[in-house]
Amino acid sequence: MSKNIRIQINSLSSSPISFNKASLHFNLQNEIVFIPIERKSIASFEQTLIKVDDKQTQQSFYIFLNNSNIVINDEIATINTFSEAKLYIEDKLNFPKEIIKHELKQVTQEINFLTASLSIGLKVDEAIRLNYLKELQFELKMKLALNLIEYEGDYNE
Repeated sequence: MSKNIRIQINSLSSSPISFNKASLHFNLQNEIVFIPIERKSIASFEQTLIKVDDKQTQQSFYIFLNNSNIVINDEIATINTFSEAKLYIEDKLNFPKEIIKHELKQVTQEINFLTASLSIGLKVDEAIRLNYLKELQFELKMKLALNLIEYEGDYNE
């Protein structure tokens, strides 16, 4: 993929985010491995983490996406998602490792309880909660693996 493509991220719940010169990578199966997305591609993800290497700021940003699609035509990547597009950066110094570990442990315990309850049947609200917790578990695992904290600045200034 070209190292300098324009990336537009559109979200239903937040303002669009644009990168004028960047490269785009997606997470491979909950690992810390990121694969570049090729030009002239179409992709759809129920849940993933993308990495944007911004060539203008020389910084890498991470964005969790739920129910998203990505279309890359020539030098423009358009990403549409139902999730709120929040930027994250790697920061080992300020990463609250123990807090995230504790939160992940609690989420995993609740997932295990609800999963065990599947055999006797879940109420609709419990099934929705289980789905939400699995999404949260993915985010917490990736934050822990990559030391991700939410980006504090305004990106589209």
